[in-house]
Amino acid sequence: MDSYQLPFAQFTIIKEDLAEVTVAEGVELNLHMLKQSYELLQAKLNAPFSLLINKVNSYSYSFETQMQLPELQEINAVAVLTYDYLSIKTIEYLASLPSNKDWNLHHFSNRQNALVWLQQKAAETAKIKAK
Repeated sequence: MDSYQLPFAQFTIIKEDLAEVTVAEGVELNLHMLKQSYELLQAKLNAPFSLLINKVNSYSYSFETQMQLPELQEINAVAVLTYDYLSIKTIEYLASLPSNKDWNLHHFSNRQNALVWLQQKAAETAKIKAK
């Protein structure tokens, strides 16, 4: 597995279409950081790709970033590994934001369950594309 470090997050490539993202403690993700992250993911992964967000650290999103997250076109599904109630509520809020596309976003308390769900979503997408 290859890993890439940006000043605000670590990206670990799990498969050619799947990466784990761990944002650093205390970061407020802004649009510039989102753009950097997305460019890295586009360069290192095959689209459409899925993300496992490991929310082991506490961080936040700027309002502009919250509004752009669901619009990232090449992301197939996002599983968020949560460790506390506040993280779950944050993910539920993000999932409720209006978007121009369906956003496959779900939270999990178990890493293996999150990975299985991501693989299922990838298989569903591949099946749809094959038709």
